[in-house]
Amino acid sequence: MDESSFVMIGMHAAFFSLQNSRPDPIYSVAHNLVVEYSEMNALQKQQFESVFDEWIARLEQTSGEESLISMALAYVHVERYSQARQVYFQLTDQSQHNVEAWIGIAETYRLEHNDFQALNVLQDALQANPQQPQLYYSKALTLVRLDRKPQAAQAMEKAATLAKTNAHYWYVNGILHEVFNPMAAQQSLQKAYNISRNPQHLYAVCDLKIRHADVGAKQCVLELKSLAPDEVINGLMRRIDHGDDVITH
Repeated sequence: MDESSFVMIGMHAAFFSLQNSRPDPIYSVAHNLVVEYSEMNALQKQQFESVFDEWIARLEQTSGEESLISMALAYVHVERYSQARQVYFQLTDQSQHNVEAWIGIAETYRLEHNDFQALNVLQDALQANPQQPQLYYSKALTLVRLDRKPQAAQAMEKAATLAKTNAHYWYVNGILHEVFNPMAAQQSLQKAYNISRNPQHLYAVCDLKIRHADVGAKQCVLELKSLAPDEVINGLMRRIDHGDDVITH
């Protein structure tokens, strides 16, 4: 039995659940299947339609915030981005401070390869929520896709500063700042590591120091030694010795 057969069995179970179960099973069945929608073939998608429509109908009956978020995400999974936006806009109409909904709207535009409109949405969101780091993070990634790197770096710094202890934000901030300000980038990457103690973040610090011929590169690698495999450490040491990838300005 191939993989598609297992998916079909799941769909048949969903139809059975609709006829023979309390409301709860349809939520679980549809929720589990919808995330696989992009991997379904045409017949499987056709079979899934009835399950999906029944799920949406039940979500519409509740109309609470959690149900609306679930509905919007479901529409995103089945690539009905316009309908997803309609649901997200219901949420922002209810509260301009619903950050998850604003980001959801921007994400639907990203999936439609319309980053200009995604940026416009995030600008509107930030007018209503100027202290929300998630919005600046989303804005930074959008600006990267638009190849507006200096503005992306500014937005990312704002996100990291507002979030304070989000190691991932400081890490991305360091990556984006390297071209413009290597020292600021190094400090940001170091802050990411100080917060997370994630060896990957320390590796990023060492990597940057090596590429910029920083005098502290070898000490950084020695600090990483107890956290990384020998082949990684040996590779970094060879780069220090050879200096082949040092960036010159």
